[in-house]
Amino acid sequence: RSFYQCLERLAGGYLSLTEFKLETGRTHQVRVHAAHLGCPLAGDVTYDPDAEDRVYQAVVAGMSAKVLEAVALLERGQLLHAGQLGFAHPRSGEWMRFVAPRPLAFESILGLLRDHEVADGGNGGTSYNPVENSGVEAT
Repeated sequence: RSFYQCLERLAGGYLSLTEFKLETGRTHQVRVHAAHLGCPLAGDVTYDPDAEDRVYQAVVAGMSAKVLEAVALLERGQLLHAGQLGFAHPRSGEWMRFVAPRPLAFESILGLLRDHEVADGGNGGTSYNPVENSGVEAT
């Protein structure tokens, strides 16, 4: 199971910064659950077959060159960062916790998206709905 909440709406509401908390740690879990919820990770062409079409939709919606620059940076992969990992050590049982700040490239993309306003007043001009429900779970 994955628990998620929207931390911040970005790019005029077209995207959101979302936090996921995992009960288990399966391969691609966040990516699969986000896509299943209808809000795939930005840049994830594996689980979002419409990822390239979203760029076109962004252009049609009047998104600025800054947002398109951020999207271009995503061509290297999805915008995903594990800020904190924790698990019981397999031998000692001691709880291990690792925290990592967001990489500079991640923060740069967020900055570009935070500065964005779309021409239609901020609704993104699309039916794409970012995650909004705090505490809801996906299985």
